[in-house]
Amino acid sequence: MTSITWNVNDKSTLLNVDLNKLEVNYTGRGEDNDAVIRTNNPIPLQCKLFYFEIDITNDGKNEDEEDEEDGIIAIGFCTKLAELNKLPGCGKNSWGYHSDDGNFFDCSELEEPYGSTFKTSDTIGCCLNFRNNTVLYTKNGVNLGREIAKYRNRI
Repeated sequence: MTSITWNVNDKSTLLNVDLNKLEVNYTGRGEDNDAVIRTNNPIPLQCKLFYFEIDITNDGKNEDEEDEEDGIIAIGFCTKLAELNKLPGCGKNSWGYHSDDGNFFDCSELEEPYGSTFKTSDTIGCCLNFRNNTVLYTKNGVNLGREIAKYRNRI
């Protein structure tokens, strides 16, 4: 099986990747500074189920301020055509579950309530089921209970 790491050549300039290519740090200022990174390998075409997890080690929230734009993390998936300056789900060719409101975003065309919010110390999992074209998320190992079929035939 091919190793999957963060791709240092396919990311926003607002992101730094550590030497082992497993950790990403955001260096932007927040509002209007969205940043995306893709992995070094796409999901294999023959794959029927694909699951990955992201550990949130710092959600970027400034405890002293009430800025709603501060510290938004989106975990999702995209095509090669997705822009690197829009959170997953907020632009074409991308889908994502957002930390600030728990909503699932579908190519900026749809926003729907999905799960709870997430923050530092949470682990978010994403499972793509290519047999029935659905996606579901987990939070700290618990299935959030609902598959979303909105991306059908679009990746």
